[in-house]
Amino acid sequence: MADRSSLRNWHAAALGGALMVGGCLIGAGLIEAGFHVYHWVRPTNERGFFWEPHPPFGWRHPPGRSGTWYDDHGEFKTSVRINSKGLRDVEHAYAKPKGVFRILILGDSYMEALQVELEETFGRILDQELNQRCHTRIEVINSGVASFGTDNELLYFQNEGYRYGADLVLLSFTTANDIRESYAPFNRKSPRANLTKPSFALRDDGTLEKRPGEPPPPPLPWWRRLYVGEYVYERLGGRAFVPAPPRGVPPPTDPNVPWVPWDMLVYAPEYSTEVDTAWRVNQALLRKLRQEVEAKGALFAVMLVNGPWAHYDVDWRRMMARNPIGLRTWDQRRPNRILTEFLEKEQIQSVDLFDVFEEAKDNGRLFFRFDPHWTPAGNRLAANTAADFLVHQGLVPVTAAATAPN
Repeated sequence: MADRSSLRNWHAAALGGALMVGGCLIGAGLIEAGFHVYHWVRPTNERGFFWEPHPPFGWRHPPGRSGTWYDDHGEFKTSVRINSKGLRDVEHAYAKPKGVFRILILGDSYMEALQVELEETFGRILDQELNQRCHTRIEVINSGVASFGTDNELLYFQNEGYRYGADLVLLSFTTANDIRESYAPFNRKSPRANLTKPSFALRDDGTLEKRPGEPPPPPLPWWRRLYVGEYVYERLGGRAFVPAPPRGVPPPTDPNVPWVPWDMLVYAPEYSTEVDTAWRVNQALLRKLRQEVEAKGALFAVMLVNGPWAHYDVDWRRMMARNPIGLRTWDQRRPNRILTEFLEKEQIQSVDLFDVFEEAKDNGRLFFRFDPHWTPAGNRLAANTAADFLVHQGLVPVTAAATAPN
């Protein structure tokens, strides 16, 4: 009897264990399904929900992808849909309609603008503004992708952007991270850098030499391709048990050693050889991009964009917290001056957003408090300023009234 009783107990325990495991699997499956249906958890960069590898120019948005994007601080929650060409924009055919003046925007996450709804983005507002002022139908096409540097933008135009037959190409240049991202030895220092894209170096004669990107990292394990697995890994302490491989150069462990995030080095009064070379590579990329654009019969212009630390003292202090001397002596306008002088020398028309953002920064938040991108107000201010510039410089077809002085 004892043996039969023990067997029954073992069967009961096994059944209970099986029911518990099955219940957990069913519960996890329901949670996974809920994440996919309702997008309760923002997909992370590592999972690549809104980005995918694309060897010709590094990465792109997966065509047709849609989902929800929001931050951990409750500052925004947006519905994102990628169009059939891989752009965060309305649909655009490659063939330009008759009688339409096309503007192609090249840029990074400020142009991508996942933090605001589509109609609140720089590109859509610029489209609306110009169509109110111009006698010709204007079509603005936004090709901005997060973390694009000048090298990505050149490669994108060479491989894809030219197909839209734009009359004007407007490059949005972010004066901090674009310098780092476009020069592989400097970019490699950042833990967030994507080094799989092709890169460029300078030959002795100052021309560009294209080099292949680094091998891609190993694919994520299957369990991290699930929302549940990624949620556990990113938000419930999974990193402590399965740490990510180290990337980039970490900050000094001694808090008394001066240090700033790598993108802040462009504000230093003197540049290291690495930063100086990164500047020269970016300048060569701009020359090359202008040549490629003009060879396609289009005009080329540049818009200078700054992060919030260039305008708000609280953001500047946070970025410079471990460099008290730099906090007082580094120059928030320096990269804008260097770039403007270069563009003027090259006779490339440009608009610098620095002053208009400085004048408006106390009238309402232009950047999110935690996320460094533009709020709807920041997007609108940038788009209105760009529209004024394009109209007044005669870069778009306008009526006589539109160009008259106020």
